[in-house]
Amino acid sequence: MAYKALQGKGFPRGEFKIIMGIDPGIANTGIAFVFYFMEDEKLLVPASLIATIKTHPKSVLGARLRHLYNKVFGFIHSNKPDRIVMERMGGRTNRSSAIASWEAIGVIRLASQEAGKMRSYETHSCTAFFTEYSAATIKKEIAGHGNAKKAAVKEAVRGMVDIVDNEGYANDLYWKSIDNHRADAIAIACTYIRKEMMQNDN
Repeated sequence: MAYKALQGKGFPRGEFKIIMGIDPGIANTGIAFVFYFMEDEKLLVPASLIATIKTHPKSVLGARLRHLYNKVFGFIHSNKPDRIVMERMGGRTNRSSAIASWEAIGVIRLASQEAGKMRSYETHSCTAFFTEYSAATIKKEIAGHGNAKKAAVKEAVRGMVDIVDNEGYANDLYWKSIDNHRADAIAIACTYIRKEMMQNDN
């Protein structure tokens, strides 16, 4: 559970929000939980709460979608984010690839909705907590322009966020294991924080 990660001595104290970023895909879906500590605007990501959900390309589509649903639902239900943020898919030239990707997005939306209902029942709150941004919006917010390459986005988000161990202490070596899907998930969460939360705090 995400809140257990805050027991480490290295974590700041004070009010915080948990923003979950999702980089959707049928083959690879990036997941990241960004902790936003509001008093000092510090962004931390526990290394244990970053993942790439993979589905086997030789499995039937239904099995891949079920695996994706179960994993996304589990992450949300276990860690109870305050907001879920996902990249909005653009147009694709390959029709079969596009269909599979949109089906994956539908499954992610369903998992978010169902896990969110359980969260709402537990907290007696029914506020909506799902947001989408286009790739161009994410790139512009994080890297400065909407046509930024993945490497530029990863480098920019690396300067904004610390990946920390269970005690809350940053270790730059964690970035060596961060693939593009995980980096994009962090960037997606940070886009929401920068656009919707940091501006409101000022």
